[in-house]
Amino acid sequence: RRYCLFLILPTYAAVMNQSRTYFGIYLLFILMFLYMRTKSRRNFYLLIGPVAAVVVLLALGTGISDKFADVWQESDTFEAFLASFTNARTVFWKWDLEAFFSLPFWQQFVGNGFNFSYDVTMQHQGGAIWAHNDIINILMNFGYIGTAIYIWAYIKLSKTYFRNLPGVPRAVKFLFHGAIFFNSMFNMSYTYFCAVIAYPLFACVITNKYAPLCASKNEQNGR
Repeated sequence: RRYCLFLILPTYAAVMNQSRTYFGIYLLFILMFLYMRTKSRRNFYLLIGPVAAVVVLLALGTGISDKFADVWQESDTFEAFLASFTNARTVFWKWDLEAFFSLPFWQQFVGNGFNFSYDVTMQHQGGAIWAHNDIINILMNFGYIGTAIYIWAYIKLSKTYFRNLPGVPRAVKFLFHGAIFFNSMFNMSYTYFCAVIAYPLFACVITNKYAPLCASKNEQNGR
C-alpha cells in the first residue's frame, strides 16, 4: 500500500506535463511495477484493465489528451502524421542523417564534434536543438566509434547486472529495457541527468525485489 501511494506523484506528473514521451515511459514502468507486485500472471492481467481505465480517465481530463488530439487534427498525410506524432523529430532526424552521411567517409568514424547536431538544426530552422535520439546524436557527434562504444557499454552493463540476478522474469527485463529504449530513441537518455539517475534507481528496485529470491534459490540448490 505504501508503494502504491508513492505512485500518486509520478502519475500526476505523467498526465500533467503534456509530454507523450514521458507518458509512454510512465506506462512501461507502471506495468513493470504491477508485474513485480502481483503474485501471479493471472492477477497481473486482471489488473491491467482497471489500471488502464484509470490512466485513460486521468489523461482525458488533463493536458496530455490535447497532445494526442493534435496529432489527428494536424495530419493530412502520413509524413505529416509522423512529424506531428513525434513532435517534428522525424523532420530533423532527416536533416541530421543527411548531414552526417555527407561527411567524408573517414570522418564518419569519429563524427563532427559535440555541436554538430546543434549546428545542423540551427542551419535549417534557426534554433539549436539536439537530435532527441541517443544513437543519432552520438553518431553525428562521435561517429561510428562513439556509437559502438555506447551500445557495447549498455549491453555489457546489462549482462553483468542481470547475470547476478538470474531469477528476474523476462517480462520485467523487457519492460525495463523497453522504457530505456523508448526514452533514448525519442527523447535522449545520456544528456538528461534525471534519466541517468532514474535508471540505476529502477535497477535497485529490481535488485531489492529479486535478490532475496535468488539467494534463497541458491541456498536450496546448495543443500
